[in-house]
Amino acid sequence: MTDAHVVLGIPYDPSLDIWSVGCTLFELYTGKILFPGRSNSHMLLLMMELKGRFNNKLLKRAKFADKYFDELGNFMSVEKDRITGADVVKSVSVSTRPLKELKARV
Repeated sequence: MTDAHVVLGIPYDPSLDIWSVGCTLFELYTGKILFPGRSNSHMLLLMMELKGRFNNKLLKRAKFADKYFDELGNFMSVEKDRITGADVVKSVSVSTRPLKELKARV
């Protein structure tokens, strides 16, 4: 399983372990993958839809934040064009509040 800490290049700490345990318990209980992303970019977007936008403090610690966020803090979603196969980058405004409820997914 990919985690935002790993994708963004944030040093490990105990919160990563708690997050991983929670994701694993969800997947064992439901039999569904919590974040079925097609890419790291898509996985980050799915995480933010569930938990809300990553805070600026976390992004400042991230080595690779500039790969996924612009200078204004907007998420830069990178997806493959289904016809050409080329990368398409689009700015996505992500709310600080969750868009999806975890309870609804369980």
